Amino acid sequence: LGAVPHELVRAMAAAVLDQQSAAALRTIAEVLDQGHDVRTYCGGVGEYIRNLLVAAVVPSVGEVKGLVEGSDEDIRLLKNDAMRVTPEQLQEALRVFVQAEDALRASAHPRFVLEAAAVRATRLVAARDPVVADTSAPKRRPDEMARASFGREAQTRPIPGKTGTSSAEPQGIPISNEKRT
Repeated sequence: LGAVPHELVRAMAAAVLDQQSAAALRTIAEVLDQGHDVRTYCGGVGEYIRNLLVAAVVPSVGEVKGLVEGSDEDIRLLKNDAMRVTPEQLQEALRVFVQAEDALRASAHPRFVLEAAAVRATRLVAARDPVVADTSAPKRRPDEMARASFGREAQTRPIPGKTGTSSAEPQGIPISNEKRT
């Protein structure tokens, strides 16, 4: 069983960075088809994401070399890949795989645990609000956000079991937390 080929670890990391759940699941299938241990593989993915995190937060290549094992080419690839997402997203992906590795110890269905972790990790960026995730966007105070949305019609969803009424108010439950005046 032993070590998992680095290409399969990088394939999972690429799927996470590219937000490609299907690619992540195909990679897991390949790992299993080749007879590799799922827990060993999950640990390797976690270590690689940790290395990406180090590359993301340590400014110089020389410093990264002191903290991460690998060739100059490996370090260059890590630095390039790490720039594609935020350090916070890498921290969250690392948390997902570390928790999965722990869960694999007691699981009767290790494949399911790893697949669920992979899907979760590949959906981290997509699940974020683009305004919040965009660190280059100017920060806005809550009162500024309220003013910016003033005048928009409130979005609503229907109230179950309630049919039309003669009121001029929009029907349903307001979706946003905006205060109507």
